[in-house]
This record gives sequence, C-alpha cells and structure tokens, in this order.
Amino acid sequence: MAATDLGKLFKDTLAIVSGIANYFGKSNYGTFHLDEQRKKDGIAKGVYKSHTETRFSSSYQQVVSVHACMNAMKTCFVNGSLKFDTAATKKLIPYVQEGALHWSFMGSMFGFIQLLSSGANAIVTLEGQNTTCADVFYAWVCIAYHLEQVLVSPTLGLTRYRQDVIAIYNNRFYQMMSESSHSVFFVAYYLHPLFRHNGGIQLSMPTLVEGEVLQRDQYPRLFKTLLGAVLKIFQGEQLRLQDSGKEVVPQLIHQFIAFTYNKQPFCDRPWSHEMKPLKWWQKISGDSNAHLLAKVAIKLFSICPSEICDERTASRLGWFNAARRSSMTPEHLVDSAKLYDYYVNGFEDSSRSTHAARVHLSMVKKSTSTDTPAVLSAPSLMDLLNADNIEPTSVDRAAMEELLFNSPDPYDLAETERVDEALQVVVVRSSTRFDIADYVRLNDPKLIAVINNVDKAGPGKSAKPSGLSVPAPPVGKPGQWDVDAFLDGP
Repeated sequence: MAATDLGKLFKDTLAIVSGIANYFGKSNYGTFHLDEQRKKDGIAKGVYKSHTETRFSSSYQQVVSVHACMNAMKTCFVNGSLKFDTAATKKLIPYVQEGALHWSFMGSMFGFIQLLSSGANAIVTLEGQNTTCADVFYAWVCIAYHLEQVLVSPTLGLTRYRQDVIAIYNNRFYQMMSESSHSVFFVAYYLHPLFRHNGGIQLSMPTLVEGEVLQRDQYPRLFKTLLGAVLKIFQGEQLRLQDSGKEVVPQLIHQFIAFTYNKQPFCDRPWSHEMKPLKWWQKISGDSNAHLLAKVAIKLFSICPSEICDERTASRLGWFNAARRSSMTPEHLVDSAKLYDYYVNGFEDSSRSTHAARVHLSMVKKSTSTDTPAVLSAPSLMDLLNADNIEPTSVDRAAMEELLFNSPDPYDLAETERVDEALQVVVVRSSTRFDIADYVRLNDPKLIAVINNVDKAGPGKSAKPSGLSVPAPPVGKPGQWDVDAFLDGP
C-alpha cells in the first residue's frame, strides 16, 4: 500500500503511460511494428498492457516496459510505421517524439522507477514460501535505505518529493507496527540469527563487568519494548498450552539478556544464509539456558506473514481454467500450478525451497557535482550516542594519551585542507526522517553489506552447547502474571 501511495505522486505520468499501454493493447498493427523494432534493438519485452489501480506491481511494470521500449517507439514513429492519427492518440505524440515534453516524460518515468523499485522488489521477495516476519521488517529496512539514497541523489531530481515520500513511508510503517500483535515483525527481526549481528539494531546496552546483573532501571527504551513483546508472546503460549507460570519468567528474561549480550549459549551457534532461522532455534531449543526464549522464537518463525504466494497461485489457477480448458480436472489444475512454481520460481517442497528472502536493490548513481547540496535525514538520539552495539570495544588509553599529548599536528595546520574538503559537498539535514531509524541504523556498515549482498558468510563458529541445567521452580498458574511487573519497579 505504501508503494501505491507513492505512485499517486506521479499521477500525470502514469496517465500518459496508461494511454500508451492501452494503445498497444488494442492495436495489433502498432504492436506488430513495435515488436519488429524491439527485435532489432535487442529489447526483450514489449509494453506491459495490464493495469489495475489496486495492484501496484502492474503499474510499476507498465512504466518499466514503456520506458524500455521508448526508443523503439520513437524509431517507429519517425519511419512512419507507428502512427498516432486518432483524436485520442494525437495527445500522445509530444511524449513520443523529440522535444521538451518527451524528455520531461522520460525523466519522470525514470524517477518513478528509481523511487518505487525497492517496493516492487520487496513484493517479489515476500512471494516466497519461506518468508518470515523478520523478512517483512527487513523489506521495510531495505525500502527506507534505498529511498534515502534516491532522495539524496541530485541527478534524479526527486528531492522535491522528499517530505511527501517520507511521510507516506512513515504512515504505512506506523500502520504495520501498530496493527501487528506485540511488534512481531521487529521482534522476529531482532531474534533472527543474521540480523542480530548485521541488522543495525538501534540498541546500545549498558556495559556490564564480570558478574554484574542488568537491573530494570538500566533497561534502554528499545530493549524494554523488545522484552515486553517477548513476554507477551510467551504469556500467550502459556495460556494456549497451559504450561508453566510466573515462576519461569525471570529465567526467560535472563535468557533474553544473554541473547542481547551475545553470551552463552547463543554466541557460538553457527549460522549461514542457507540455514532457516526456524531450524537454528529448533536446534538450540534443547539447551536449558535457551529453551524458553527458543519457544518464543519458534512461534514467531512458524508464522507465514504473507498471502501473496497463495493469491498469485489462485489467480494463476483462474488463467489455467479458461474457457478452452474447461475440461481440465482439479488434479491437473493443481499439477499445472506446481509445475509453474517449480520451473519459474524454483519452489520445490517447502523443506527444500531455495527461494531467498532478499530485496535486490538497483544502484543509485552518485552525483559528483559540488553545487547541489545533499539532503540527509536528521540524526536520531541513538545516532549521536555510542556507536558500539552489543559488545562495545575496549578503550586503548595509551593510544588516547599519545594522541592528546604527542599530537603530530599540535597547531592544526591541516585545518585549511579540511575546510576545502568540507566546502565541496554541502549537507543539509532535513527535519523529516524515516521512523524506522528509531529501530535500525540505516547507515550501519554491516547492515549495508547485507543489503548489498556483500556479506556471504554468516557469523558464528562451531556449536558449543553449555550443557548446564537449571532446577525447575514450583509450577504456577499458566499466564496468570502481569508483564509490566517484570519491566518496571524494583
């Protein structure tokens, strides 16, 4: 829905694109000559003719196809094989032939494609059979990251849309976070073995010395949000299974803190991109120091958050069961859908599916101009605090003293060089910012590496189960306890 809202900013452009697509959808003559020219120019696909206002992906694909075929259209129009000679199609001539309107139209289409490509790729990502709640949140992270890059680039000319784009994104993001039970998408993102290390979580925990216990009054706001959601999900599982009671909650909190600080038994568990998070948590669920938190994680990663895959399959069955194929049996329809998924999407059995939930983003061309300022989001409070996350690095006091008292440039003679460099790029901080920055750092190097598909190897080494056991406490009434009592108070 956020992508649909963004498309409304280009209403006039989409109207022209729809008119061109409708022309080729109804003119066999025009389609024939365009296809012939496409073959000469090496353009693989023609104009995407289908369009529905309720399905964003069709509008996006339509603009992409018209933009790709525009040069072939111009060639056909120049040599006379393509004619816009009716009252309706004459209005399209200024957008097809060389001129100011044509280049403005081309630039608007290119900006539309750049602005909405991340949303379109996210939709494709969520079509997977193995999509998890963490993948949904990751898709929102990728969209925000890509939009930030697009809106910063002066060459795309989309800076004027910045406030509207971010407002639309924040509105839909807030809708997702507020309407989901117990922030399941963000909690799943945090409990995902990959994103726990490389997800840019906007969380800076207090440093604890050996043997020190984290107190409730030390809980950061974001940590309290995550812990509260975990406790509510666990409480729901207790009520559903009628298993355990209030007495195990401190043990669950202890396990969640150990997970946050990357302690045993979580720190040495191997992880790779080929491993599903559900399998990772199922393997660790046998450890008595992780079994309660694993129960929450297994619940989260067992949820299928998207129905896109089922919707597309149902729509495809409608195409298969056409008038000329009305004699097909239900079994043959199902087999046809399976064959399509197997050969086109690579979907085998769910246990062997290779579909990866990864949003592939298009590269944004950086500007080398020194005249146009770059507009960036305003930094959050967490951006200004200590950048070290789960395991802060130790301070090298000797190096700091050497830098302070034996400075190689005590009179700061390099100031002029820094000033010259600073004048080359002017950075303007906008008061409008992505709300998702309260949860993740969009400029985190590890997160950027994951988004750009640079980090191939997952964290973790060899598995070393702790083998420790915890004596079972007295059993209380399942779910009969107050979550807030474990988050606030002494």
